[in-house]
Amino acid sequence: MTTINGIDYGPIAGLLGTWTGNEGTDVAPEPDGTERSPYFEIVVFSDVGIVTNAERQNLAAIHYHQIVSRIEDGKVFHNETGYWMWEAETGTVMHSLHIPRGVGLIAGGVYKGETDRDGRIVLQVAAKGRRSRLGNRSGAVHARQRSHA
Repeated sequence: MTTINGIDYGPIAGLLGTWTGNEGTDVAPEPDGTERSPYFEIVVFSDVGIVTNAERQNLAAIHYHQIVSRIEDGKVFHNETGYWMWEAETGTVMHSLHIPRGVGLIAGGVYKGETDRDGRIVLQVAAKGRRSRLGNRSGAVHARQRSHA
């Protein structure tokens, strides 16, 4: 796996850096039909280091912040922050995220070496629990271009 400054970040190491994209389309149901809004986004991933949980679990952690804005007017419509974590001992990947509408999520899974046909690492995490009636958003992951800021 990938070690940075002596820390094994495993399969999440490739996230580090600044990622940008401008080819997404938000699809949202509206009372008068479906609204489609092209958007651009920026996601910044930074290393946190090792986080120890209950003096037994060592997690390599990466913090991220994602801002998504409409191309039409530049207005932000999605602001998300969270962590990707790797536990090398068990091969577990965890993802926690929060958005400022009172929504938070924790998901996890075991990384088994999956890659796509281009050799890129595929991370699969899932969350279990009760769905909130306050709002649920689902969407596709869009290709992003990485740049170093």
